[in-house]
Amino acid sequence: SLTKKKVSRLLRFRSQSRSQRNKNHKHPDSRGLNEEMTMKQITFYIQFEDGSRWIPDTQKIRASYNDRTAIYARGCDACSFIDVYTHHNLGTGLGGRDSDDCIYRNLISHDEGYSQISLNGKRAIVDNVLSYNSPANYAAIVLGHDTDGSRADGTVASNIVVRDCAGWGICVQGSSDVKITNYSVERCADVGVCIFNNNSSVQLYNGSIKDGTLRGMSVETGRGNKIAGLTVHGQGGGGIAVLSGVTECSLR
Repeated sequence: SLTKKKVSRLLRFRSQSRSQRNKNHKHPDSRGLNEEMTMKQITFYIQFEDGSRWIPDTQKIRASYNDRTAIYARGCDACSFIDVYTHHNLGTGLGGRDSDDCIYRNLISHDEGYSQISLNGKRAIVDNVLSYNSPANYAAIVLGHDTDGSRADGTVASNIVVRDCAGWGICVQGSSDVKITNYSVERCADVGVCIFNNNSSVQLYNGSIKDGTLRGMSVETGRGNKIAGLTVHGQGGGGIAVLSGVTECSLR
């Protein structure tokens, strides 16, 4: 049996070294991660005597200056990531795939190498997120990808703050029934909020996008998307664009 003393002895942080770089991986925020998850990252787990592992809820975690992605949740259903602070990693701060029904709360991520927070799993709850100083050609926050195991269908996000991005602010892609409430995007060099790549029924409420270099919001794909209560101000490339092919989109 696993006694309290054994748990204390087995509970650890471990840094795993990347054995090789997978250049063909589809996720830019997890580049360098191969199928065996051997890239360098922080993994918090309990290992039992039979060799099996249990990854508990992650709380008050700090991850910085790691080679590639700092925290990666893969196949981690119904896990909680609370009070997570990541910065200056060469990859994504907090990312993953195939992780459904997870809770992400009180996240801070800045100065990462790829998209700073990339959440790929269905029915996630995301609340109270701050992301700033993200790099060019990536996003501060990504919800979903249009690939198997990476859709963010049914995800509910609220209280999102993004600022000072060299790339995109918030991207929702390849997912349906995503809802974002109370979001603020400031001073992004690319599009502030982008909805694209086979989305449907994405809902955004009570948002502010301002002082960016390009367009404030771009709705590029999908049916039944809804944007309500949005203020766009001081954008260099226009306010809101709803592109060809989008159907039954509501702005009010």
